[in-house]
Amino acid sequence: MLWLGERRGYATDWLTQRWVQATGRRVDLNQDDWLGGPVGNPRGIGPRYFHELAEHERLTLCADGAPRGLVGRFDALSGPGFDPEKVDPLVADFYVNTSVYDLDAWAEWCGFFRPFGHVLAILFSRRLQQLGGFRGHNTNFFLTKNIELD
Repeated sequence: MLWLGERRGYATDWLTQRWVQATGRRVDLNQDDWLGGPVGNPRGIGPRYFHELAEHERLTLCADGAPRGLVGRFDALSGPGFDPEKVDPLVADFYVNTSVYDLDAWAEWCGFFRPFGHVLAILFSRRLQQLGGFRGHNTNFFLTKNIELD
């Protein structure tokens, strides 16, 4: 892979970003702030990603202690289009106690699309240490604590 420097990263990434700029549309993160988020290092994500993100953002990683969730209280999500009382209690528990769950997810490229999965793995996945599971796996997603999503 051709390295273009710290600012641009690898040529394949830089070309992909130019393609997205040419074919996509510009978003205003002040208006659509939910689209904002952390960006990984151009040399790869890898197993230390969250440690590096926490250090960069001056955050503390909590691996032990009381359960933590995506939200402190599930009813905080209540709104005109959402009634938390109608959600299965196991789903609500996941949102409030996320840290006690293990999430396993994988995907499979089928038929005609399989060669594209191999190309994606060669160009991006292995090097970035992301999306590395696109090789002959089932498309089911599992959450521990007896929640199964298809």
